[in-house]
Amino acid sequence: MTFRSALRTTIVVFMIATAGYGAYWVYARNVAERIVLEWIDARRDSGYRIEHEPIGLDGFPFLVRATFANPLVAPLSANGDPLWIWRGGRLTVESQPWRLDQIRVEAHGGQTVTMRVAGREARQIHRYSGETVGVVHLMSGHPQRAALTAQKFIWRGPGDKALFSGRNLSMWAVAPKTPPKAHQDPLVTISISGADLVIPPDHAAPFGPKLKKLIGVMRVLGRVRLDDPNAAIEAWRRDGGAVDIDDFRIVWGPLDLKASGTLALDEQTRPLGAFSADIRGFTHVVDSLAASGIIGTGAA
Repeated sequence: MTFRSALRTTIVVFMIATAGYGAYWVYARNVAERIVLEWIDARRDSGYRIEHEPIGLDGFPFLVRATFANPLVAPLSANGDPLWIWRGGRLTVESQPWRLDQIRVEAHGGQTVTMRVAGREARQIHRYSGETVGVVHLMSGHPQRAALTAQKFIWRGPGDKALFSGRNLSMWAVAPKTPPKAHQDPLVTISISGADLVIPPDHAAPFGPKLKKLIGVMRVLGRVRLDDPNAAIEAWRRDGGAVDIDDFRIVWGPLDLKASGTLALDEQTRPLGAFSADIRGFTHVVDSLAASGIIGTGAA
């Protein structure tokens, strides 16, 4: 075979392979679009209001990407009123054509959450800005593992007042293969890792505004309904739900604390728990608590 004929054969094979992959990408795009639309329809059927502008699909050749402009998500109460409303600027959902069970979600622009103040019609508006990326692994069409990372973020409350900011905050959630059937069965395991987190000075007493390190691993036990948050929490508490905190670490000013234990809620929805803790800098912590008036001199 001459060089010219070999080159011609190579070009033909490449064109056939390219056409074949292009057809597969279109198929993968259609599958991804169907998964997204079915998920949205399922949420709407379960009582959510979901809105967005027409979906944009692109990403060829290595990604299948769906773009949602001006998305809105709001769970509705029994009478049709939103319990809370989340709005975003632009949301992208993407996956690799050969890994449609792994989905990457990225929020662009500012986000707002509007919440109803308990017992009143007034609203509280919370604003969030930052680099936010989530990755979801599906199993049989349902989320089985998820990770969320926020970088260079700031969360503002009513009146645009800064509530929380930081350089890096990551959260992971892993669900069991089967949902819990009893209160002692795990619903989800959650891990949190944060660094250089900042609290406003008027909320930061007595250890200062900066949390140098925050690490936590916890298991939520028992079934949780995804409806009215107050009703869901009460049902979870009544059924014996609890949170096992396997590892908790916080470095905050003079406080360096490691703890583990179990947390539940009493009949008045107050935290009730049993913990063991190892505290370093204990003397400085007690002095700070006494100086801020949180505990009395005698208790110190």
